[in-house]
Amino acid sequence: DISINALTLGGLVFAIGEVVDDAIIDVENILRRLRENKRAAAPLPALDIVYEGSREIRNSVVFATLIILVAFTPIFFLQGIEGRIFQPMAIAYLAAIASSLIVAITLVPVLSYYLMGNKGHAREYGLGPISEFLLAHYQRLLQHLLAWPLPVVVSTLVLLVAATITFSGLGRSFIPPFHEGNLVIATTMMPGTSLEENLRMGREVEKLIGIMPEVASLAQRAGRSRLDEDAQPVNFSEFDIALKPGTPNVPEVMQRIREQLAQIPGMSTNVSQFITHRMSEILSGVRSQVAVKLYGQDFAVLQQKQQEIYQAVQGVAGIVDLQMEPMILVPGVEVHVNRAEAAAYGFTPGAIVAQVEQAFNGVVTSKVLEQDRTFDLFLRVNETARADIRTLGEMPLISPEGMVVPLRDLARFTAVQEPYMINRDSGARRAVVQWNTEGRDLDSVVREAQARVKEKVKLPPGYALEIGGDFEGQQRATRNLLMSGAAALVLMMLIMFQAFRNWSLVLLIMLNLPLALIGGVFALALAGETLNVSSMIGMVVLFGVATRNSLLLISRYQHLMQAQPQLSLAEVAVRGACDRLVPILLTAFTAALAVTPLIFGDPTGKEMERPLAIVLLGGMLSSTVLNLVVIPTLFRWLATRWPGRFIPAAA
Repeated sequence: DISINALTLGGLVFAIGEVVDDAIIDVENILRRLRENKRAAAPLPALDIVYEGSREIRNSVVFATLIILVAFTPIFFLQGIEGRIFQPMAIAYLAAIASSLIVAITLVPVLSYYLMGNKGHAREYGLGPISEFLLAHYQRLLQHLLAWPLPVVVSTLVLLVAATITFSGLGRSFIPPFHEGNLVIATTMMPGTSLEENLRMGREVEKLIGIMPEVASLAQRAGRSRLDEDAQPVNFSEFDIALKPGTPNVPEVMQRIREQLAQIPGMSTNVSQFITHRMSEILSGVRSQVAVKLYGQDFAVLQQKQQEIYQAVQGVAGIVDLQMEPMILVPGVEVHVNRAEAAAYGFTPGAIVAQVEQAFNGVVTSKVLEQDRTFDLFLRVNETARADIRTLGEMPLISPEGMVVPLRDLARFTAVQEPYMINRDSGARRAVVQWNTEGRDLDSVVREAQARVKEKVKLPPGYALEIGGDFEGQQRATRNLLMSGAAALVLMMLIMFQAFRNWSLVLLIMLNLPLALIGGVFALALAGETLNVSSMIGMVVLFGVATRNSLLLISRYQHLMQAQPQLSLAEVAVRGACDRLVPILLTAFTAALAVTPLIFGDPTGKEMERPLAIVLLGGMLSSTVLNLVVIPTLFRWLATRWPGRFIPAAA
């Protein structure tokens, strides 16, 4: 089920430009035909003019809308968290576009006739002064550019090279950072730390953090309830921090928290925002943005290589909260059962182990009622007996016949050092080095860390490294978008060929697509945004928007050459572009107004849509200008040299 939320509303906002464009194209073409009919020597009935004006651009609008629908399909190939986040937005967008197409081909022509055609002329619907001003200056500019195409081509190539260089310098990340106003501090004490000691250290944390002016409240969670699925040892705690409303520069606050907590010896910390914290845990199984997982069988080798990886990535700029998953040895006792002696008393090895386990871990023997609360009553060996291996042998065991036998008569004991905890992924032992990133983009941090690990850490046969977390999500999303985006691009070309039956015109439109990204890339750089899933989706969608505008312009050229074959190529290029000028500018202006609220103002709640909106705004500006300049110039230039490839046979 899809509800009305920030993401679906964002999808509707992004669709406004194309939704309005469907109506603008229809109405503007009908108005133009009504104006021409008014000047004709023998005006036709208004109903015929409205019908012809609508029919003239019907196929172009349908094909253009199909291209927009195809351009958004790569979002449905996203997996994991990114797919769950952005797919509702895509569904809302596509629903709005499809509904707009239905309205454009049914209701708009009818309303155009009743609101404009019934008057029999278009006297009241002439061009406004702004439109006349823009048309006059644009026509003169375009005529000049058509005479000198080389500067247009060179300038466009310079912009494209500059955008390519800028693109290569953009940072890369997974999901845009959130602005929540809530933080989570995950702390880990040394293994073996008791719950009481952990709570005492929690009070120290509260003293250090609670006095910060930005902190509104702080609460510690340690231990776990009996049925808690989030199994954590008692040396682990989480502190939920609520910041005061309007707290500026949250990353700076997080850094000061890290500096305060560094005063507590023996405690590793992880400071992040709540949603980011939980998303990292879902992505990699650890509570950090990046998790380097080392897989192998030998505990000692894993422990050694984990240390080497930790030391290798220390000092990488942008790494914060660097820590290792605990892999230490703790004292233990191995109990070796003498099977012959045990059998003589009627014991099985399993029965002996069960009684020892109950003595150490405790067994519920009854319940204690205090007022309206019930507690389990545990029975176990006291601390002194459990701490001394010499007294362990005196532990009484009860045989099936009811005899009391000391444990030393049935088993021998060995003091050993054993792993505190063994973690596995898919059945394989693992060791983890994890960290968050701050002040630098995720991709460059991980790339540098990878280079250092490759240089300094040599893995023996049978051991493997894997990088999980946000980096893994970013790589997966990039791969899926590139593959599905390439397929969508091929499908868009097939749709354009179906519209024109001319591969040369299709390739001319495709030449304009990289130009549409120029504004999007520059806008990202100026806004200080990284190349993340949201901005990459914006670039994929921008291809569809730019293709739509170019398709409608080329369609106008074809119609003019077929309807008025006496026109020269220069006249076709100028007239067709002027006919599309007002609709293109209106669409771009409407789309820009729609996405502006997502870019400016308080970013809270708009984190996912903002990079996408920035790309669309910058891309719409550049594609609008370049579409009105480059396409006419290239069309006239190429059609002059290869007329058979660009001029319809009917012309």
